[in-house]
Amino acid sequence: MDEALAADAVADAWEEHPTWALLRSHNGRWILPLFSRHLEFADGPVSADWFHQKVAEALGAVSEGEAAPASADVADASAEDPALPRRSAPADYCRGWVDNRWLVRSRPHDREGRAEYRLSQYSLQALRIVRELVDADSVVSEARFGSIAHAVHQLADMTDPDPDAQLARIDDQIAQLQARRARIAAGGVEP
Repeated sequence: MDEALAADAVADAWEEHPTWALLRSHNGRWILPLFSRHLEFADGPVSADWFHQKVAEALGAVSEGEAAPASADVADASAEDPALPRRSAPADYCRGWVDNRWLVRSRPHDREGRAEYRLSQYSLQALRIVRELVDADSVVSEARFGSIAHAVHQLADMTDPDPDAQLARIDDQIAQLQARRARIAAGGVEP
């Protein structure tokens, strides 16, 4: 069985798949960080009104040059690509992103029907791809995992409400420090 990608399948995905559309959009450079910062790690959907404010702030940053806006030669594409910064209201951008299946808009029954947004599976996939590319060189070493585990263990010990456990921990630390002091006083070298 041939497992190589077929050219037609790749072309279809390139043209039609929402993840690819987001990754190749001219302004994915500011959309993906916006999605990551405000939606990726949110505990559930966020208020549409709140997210519209965040979009307005991001657009302000784009217009001030903090992020690279689309170049002038793609002005005609703005009608086809909702990623491009050519719309006037943040809600227009969000509507386009919903149409492109980058955002999911819902109206919960228990909150007076106010609209909310969350990331679609396609946006989450695009964020994972970009994160893998960006974080490829920042692999956490085994030593780093060890130091993190040690810090978590110490934190757990420190939060133990039992006074006897706290006193035992402090006595142990004092004994370790006294032994270290004695080694240094005897001419030993501390790492």
